[in-house]
Amino acid sequence: MAGFLLQLLRDSSRHSFLAAVQEGELLGLALYELPETAPVGYLWYLAVQPQRRAQGIGTQLYRAVLERLPDTAEALFLDVELPEHEPTAEERAYALWRISFYQHLGALLLPGVRVWEQVAPHFPPVPLGVFAHPLSTRDPQRLLALAAQLYGPRLERLGEPGVKE
Repeated sequence: MAGFLLQLLRDSSRHSFLAAVQEGELLGLALYELPETAPVGYLWYLAVQPQRRAQGIGTQLYRAVLERLPDTAEALFLDVELPEHEPTAEERAYALWRISFYQHLGALLLPGVRVWEQVAPHFPPVPLGVFAHPLSTRDPQRLLALAAQLYGPRLERLGEPGVKE
């Protein structure tokens, strides 16, 4: 994973890392992008060391990403695992916690859409929920249009022909 993230930084000036460090210890990390396809930010990754969770570190990282987005960004997007697609009770509980975390910070889980992500070459794509943290627009149709620009053909609306579920 570290090699992949470092390659992103080398290949693009649109990707940025934020790290929470205390006394030389990495507490948490955020990776975000300013995509060329839409006037938005995209949060690729936000993680906090398990023993450091529930101390406000993730909240600080998330807010720091929001503060660093350009004025032209209409929203910050991110995607999350859906509890109903997680194989164990522990993973379902963590998925619910993650959804609640982002909602508490002001992100909206977009209803009726999923993005399909292939997390590893030998695994099939999995459906993820899509969050939008509105910055300059709260219009649901505009947020959906921005999501379509960002995710392209990987974004599917539930209930439409060809939907994978």
